Amino acid sequence: MDEAELWRIGTVLGDNYRLDSVIGTGSVGTVFKGWHLVLEKTIAVKVIYTHLAENRTAVKRFEREARAASFLSHPNCLKILDFGRGADGTMFMVMEYVDGCDLATLLSTEFPFTQERVVRIVGQIAEALDLAHREGVIHRDLKLENVMVTQAHQVYPDMVKVLDFGIAKLLSTSSVSQDSFHTMTGMVPGTPQYMSPEQARGEELDGRSDLYALGILLYELLTGRVPFDADSPMRIIEMHLNKKPKPPSKLFPGIFSDLEVLVLECLKKDREERPPSGADVAARLRAMEEKFRLVHTLHEHRKLDEVPATIRPTLDTEIHGPAEKKSPWPMILIVLVLVGIGVALGLTVP
Repeated sequence: MDEAELWRIGTVLGDNYRLDSVIGTGSVGTVFKGWHLVLEKTIAVKVIYTHLAENRTAVKRFEREARAASFLSHPNCLKILDFGRGADGTMFMVMEYVDGCDLATLLSTEFPFTQERVVRIVGQIAEALDLAHREGVIHRDLKLENVMVTQAHQVYPDMVKVLDFGIAKLLSTSSVSQDSFHTMTGMVPGTPQYMSPEQARGEELDGRSDLYALGILLYELLTGRVPFDADSPMRIIEMHLNKKPKPPSKLFPGIFSDLEVLVLECLKKDREERPPSGADVAARLRAMEEKFRLVHTLHEHRKLDEVPATIRPTLDTEIHGPAEKKSPWPMILIVLVLVGIGVALGLTVP
């Protein structure tokens, strides 16, 4: 919060938006909790830092975030309500207010999560990414801090909102209007811990780069840590390029193999080996969520036998229970009877 421009608290932008308190800070601006003076409702307002107001790159990034996000009409994407300049030239973006916290905060306060909860949260992120990719928008900086979770929804727990499209890549097929903003030569946008191999190499990206980051995020929610971390950003990037991730179940035993398989598919170095789309990931997670519900129903009626610790449970194992071990005694008795008959016959033959 060191960069937060606290002096703005109490000011009004665009004649309608009063800034009441600071929610947080980002790379290009401060996010305020505000009040819509006409509609009389709580809003969030992101205001570009004063010292960046004349910085062309920062201004383009700010505009790009607003434009990209405004095209993504989805329950799991943060809704952009307005964009403009104040009387003093201050650029601002008005957004829906989300009464919740980001996934990084949630992880630090509520870990470990149930696997059912992880599936529910990540499935929503996958659906939001799928829409973005179909609109020709690649996020490029998906991480825990850029996903908000709220319990304010009266029907759906853990409602997700994906935010911060500030360094989004707009594909040539995108319906979002293009601009002249380009990353400086030699600069690789993104956060090292979540960066796909192709992103680290500075190659042309598609939606599967975001799915790699989604795999990192999923890994982190299951185990409490990212698969690749080091003191140096360059060392982290080298690990993304060359090192295989340790299976999540090696760090946190009991992870369902269905879920582990999906995580490791998302983390394939070769994007051709990853799931083809966010829709595919979301569908697989929805199928797991349905199985979790079935497991809960079954647990209400009977206590499932424990799966041996040496066997990683799958959701099917949970639903049907472990395979029954057949007793060897019936076969032993049959053998003994046959032997007895043979002995008897041998004794009676002259």
